Amino acid sequence: MNTENTNNDSITLGDLWNIIKKNLILIAVIIVAIVLVGGIYTFAIAKEKYKSSTTLLVAVKSDSTDTVDATYSLRVVGDVAKLATEDIVLDNVAIKNGYDGEEKDKFVSSLRQKVSVSSTTTSFMITISVVDLDPAKTQLYANQIAEELINQCNTSPNLIEFVGNSVNQTTPAKYGVYDSPNKLLYLIVAFVAGCVIAFVVAFVKELMSTKFKSRDEIKKVSGENVIGEIFYQKNIDSSKGLVSDKFEFVEQYNKLLTNVKYTATVSNIKTIMITSTIFGELKSTVLSNLALAMVKNDKKVIVIDLDLRIPSIHKVFNVSKNNGIVDYITTDLDYKEFIKKTSCNVDVITVGSTTKELNPLIFIESEKLKKLLSTLRQVYDYILIDTPPVLPCSDALAVAKIVDAAIYNVAINHSRKKDFKECINVLKNQGVNLLGLVVTKSKLAKSAKDYYYYGDEKDKK
Repeated sequence: MNTENTNNDSITLGDLWNIIKKNLILIAVIIVAIVLVGGIYTFAIAKEKYKSSTTLLVAVKSDSTDTVDATYSLRVVGDVAKLATEDIVLDNVAIKNGYDGEEKDKFVSSLRQKVSVSSTTTSFMITISVVDLDPAKTQLYANQIAEELINQCNTSPNLIEFVGNSVNQTTPAKYGVYDSPNKLLYLIVAFVAGCVIAFVVAFVKELMSTKFKSRDEIKKVSGENVIGEIFYQKNIDSSKGLVSDKFEFVEQYNKLLTNVKYTATVSNIKTIMITSTIFGELKSTVLSNLALAMVKNDKKVIVIDLDLRIPSIHKVFNVSKNNGIVDYITTDLDYKEFIKKTSCNVDVITVGSTTKELNPLIFIESEKLKKLLSTLRQVYDYILIDTPPVLPCSDALAVAKIVDAAIYNVAINHSRKKDFKECINVLKNQGVNLLGLVVTKSKLAKSAKDYYYYGDEKDKK
């Protein structure tokens, strides 16, 4: 059995794109939700603030015989700018607005947070800006601060010598204009944050997932060959697992048969069991349709239902469950009496008379069953055996000891990775000849659909 190299576990751009495609709805919902929250905050919760600014020109004095150093002059301008937010200025603004005592201190502290003062290193201009929820107050406070600053420059012993009567308000503050929040920026930030969070959630969801999401992931985890892939068929009744004659359905099993035939011919394999990790991975469906594909390729095939716990082969081929393998083992009748003929030319031996008290291992490990398989090898090209899943019970392991090889079904987004790996390891430890994996419930890519559609059209001509 050839094993593909699966040591390359790095994530490719294709893997990332597949994650995005598989989680597109989740990603879209998260982005929309975060943008919606951002929009609600921006337009309904965040308070609109307004800004008003005034400009002052500071003319630093100089003696008639000396030129004032430009660097020193700019330092004086900087000192004047700092004075605009000092208590000596803001206290007087508070008093003008009728505040006194503790209320005045609170007002000054609040106003200081709303005021920003700037001066440049290339001019003697000072800009005083006030931000507030009330546009009228921004204008009022800015002009009052400018007025008090000029007054201090004209009366302060430290400044009067240099700037006394030389600070002028060149641009009075006007009625406040809208300043924040920047609604467009908020929405852009919300969108970007939504994208980042959505992608992180999608990637973490995939990385933390306990179930398989793709055929490639199954190959990487198992290290086994994938010999077939069965795509999800919405309109197929699971209790009657034979596919229709549509090209895309039949072709899946033809490909599986090709891989099985190659290995079986080389190794002289005739008895093949099909199992899975848990129920619901379409093992009975795959077995039945593989048998049908074999018959259509002129092979003589018999199917034996050894899933004595939850038998289903009789439903698939629409035959009676009674008079089957259990009855054969417990009676002295010839095996031919228990073979049921079907309309699709696949011979079937059903489970027969089973009860809840029946111990399947007694029948599976019986010498009579081994002799039956040996006899059937002389009559049929292939003997396909349906078994219970590996995880719930040991029946499949018992069957594995009396067959030539096994096929293992893995359904997308069904069984847990941990359980799958455990079951595969158990089979390997038992020395089971694993032909390969069949991936079921896969999604058919559009390009494949187009190809299969072409096949249907071709068949019609």
